[in-house]
Amino acid sequence: MKWLQKIKLTTIQRMFILLGALMLAIYIVFFAVFSYIYRQNIRHIAVTEMESNLSRIDEYIGLMVRNTDNVSSILMNNEFLQRYLIGNTAMVSTMEFRNFDTLLKNITHSTDFITSIDIYISPHKMLFTSDLGATSRLSEETIDFLDETIASDDVFRISSDYRERVGPFLMRGKNSLTILRPLFSMYTGEKNGLVAINIDVRNFQRILQTIQSSRNIIVDRDGRLMVDSLDGARDNGPVVDNRLVVDIKAGENVMFRRVGNQEYAFLMTEIDIADWLLVSYTSTDMLIQKGMDLQSYLLVLILVLVLFVALTVVMVMRQFSKRVYTLVSMMERVKGGDFDVVIKDGSRDEFSYLFTSFQSMVQHIDALFNEIYCLELMHKDAQLKLLQTQINPHFIYNIFNNMSWLIQMKRIDELDELVDAVGLYYRLSLNDGKLLISVSSVLEKLHSYILIQQIRFRDRIKCEFDVDEDLQEEEILNHLLQPLLENAITHGIEPVSGKHTIKVIGRREVDDMVFTVSDDGRGIPPERLEKIKESFKAEQMQGEFFALCNTNSRIKIYYGSKYGITLKSTFGSGTTVVLRIPGKSQKGKRLPAKGVSDVPVDDCR
Repeated sequence: MKWLQKIKLTTIQRMFILLGALMLAIYIVFFAVFSYIYRQNIRHIAVTEMESNLSRIDEYIGLMVRNTDNVSSILMNNEFLQRYLIGNTAMVSTMEFRNFDTLLKNITHSTDFITSIDIYISPHKMLFTSDLGATSRLSEETIDFLDETIASDDVFRISSDYRERVGPFLMRGKNSLTILRPLFSMYTGEKNGLVAINIDVRNFQRILQTIQSSRNIIVDRDGRLMVDSLDGARDNGPVVDNRLVVDIKAGENVMFRRVGNQEYAFLMTEIDIADWLLVSYTSTDMLIQKGMDLQSYLLVLILVLVLFVALTVVMVMRQFSKRVYTLVSMMERVKGGDFDVVIKDGSRDEFSYLFTSFQSMVQHIDALFNEIYCLELMHKDAQLKLLQTQINPHFIYNIFNNMSWLIQMKRIDELDELVDAVGLYYRLSLNDGKLLISVSSVLEKLHSYILIQQIRFRDRIKCEFDVDEDLQEEEILNHLLQPLLENAITHGIEPVSGKHTIKVIGRREVDDMVFTVSDDGRGIPPERLEKIKESFKAEQMQGEFFALCNTNSRIKIYYGSKYGITLKSTFGSGTTVVLRIPGKSQKGKRLPAKGVSDVPVDDCR
């Protein structure tokens, strides 16, 4: 089922597809097995029924033949007939002829299946008939046929062409069979005559028609049709042109043969007295077709069952999906930072256990998160304070260095101005011990710083401030802009001669505050600019790029990794430093771990 996994489907859809495929496979296998078993059962039932039918038909035919034997015995024992056989006509009177003719008529009328009786006396060439009387006017062909029949070794024979061979003058129906028996003289033991008992074919047909479930026929050894249970319907199926087209082999009582596009079941038995074959056959395909109604009902039943199962599965899966989606929605809330999830489920099953375990896990994660969060706050607070302490000594060192230089130059008045400026500067820098300072205070502090530097550089430095009014009340980290201004003087203006300008610009860009410190001094060589950028990535807190790296690190620790400093410089033309931090609208969106002042360390538990 790897192909199913490649398709972008939900688990429920996959389960429905697999269930449908499984039910389809079961349905196909079931009907294949059902059709096979049904076909075998139809064959068995058809053969069993035909065996019973043939047994009864054979019994009826045997009874008919035995009755003809009794009739033949009665006639052979007739005294008149025995005297007439030996050729003594003087011993036979006219009255006896009439009595014998009456006897033949009475025997014929007393038996349902006998239509007429003929007795041929060979010495006198005389033919007695029960329906037309006695006659000696026989053709030579008729006499030859009757004499040949008497001369044969057959004790019993059934003929279907007796009527045609005896002659049309008898005016009898065409559909008849004749049972021929030789007539022996009780005085000499010679065969001097012939008894012919004519039976209407319809009598055989009535026997064959007693069974309606199959077609029954009588054929000779060559397959030629003698009697058919369906009169006038011979040229169809296995019987074509009054002949059975299926090859019937000796010893095969039951056979299955396909004729045309249908399969037939054949059952055969021998009629020994007539050297005939009694064959019964039926179309198994037609029987199976009749059973298709049962299959249709069964199909409807299965479809109803499948529909019921599908409906049950849909209801179960909907309940299953509803509870899964409940769990997924809770996971989405936890993913968004909401750990106050409560799943109310009154069931006592696998899902209730899953809900309870998930809620317990969320509570445990929340506790761990608070613990890690407090540890992170304390770590970042300590790190921030350490960086802050590193900035102050660095600036103090520069101030004392300037004071030493003014003393050496004996510029006492300027030294006095420097001390006043330094006092104002540090009063603003202390900021009552607060970590954040307003932008307006930062600008005032930068003015003091420029005043301190101008004592040393006099009119070589000009500083211009352009900060939007709506930024004045914003609060930022202390000591962010002063190191940038100091770098512009120390590394941009001091190494070159002439007068130079530094610009401090503050603008709001969407939700961020962007401060730019630019100078038109020496600029930074390309290779040195790359080293500075690399030091930003490595967060180096030592070396010649200390002030910039320190400021950049403080911004990222407090505001987040997407904020910080970027440099643009052209060697010989000046440098621009851009500082980006979030404004008021972004402060509420910062992650707690990034804003040390948002949650006091004492609140950690």
